[in-house]
Amino acid sequence: TLNGGITETSVDILQTKQGYEVIIFNPAFTQENYHIEMTPEFVTVFATLKQILVANKENKKSPIVPAFVRTFPIPNTVDANKIEALFEEDELRIIAPFRQDIDQSPRKLDIKPII
Repeated sequence: TLNGGITETSVDILQTKQGYEVIIFNPAFTQENYHIEMTPEFVTVFATLKQILVANKENKKSPIVPAFVRTFPIPNTVDANKIEALFEEDELRIIAPFRQDIDQSPRKLDIKPII
């Protein structure tokens, strides 16, 4: 744990034959803690916890909000319209499938002389 009770969030990014899978794990977060925003170029994931009010030196209460924020670029090989998010057993999974209209197979590139 960090700071006396906040667990660290782990992030794994996997590439499969079908696309990318981002796995975000933190046992302190539930599905309701996560929020996802997308632009045409990025997916941003953030998590918030309920505000914890503590007294500061002036005896005023100020909110402390532990959070997780991470932004992932969307490669042009991914079909952004088919990106989905799933949550199960403390894991948030973001599935980003490859576009079907792009040839993903390796190819040979001929080297030409400079004239």
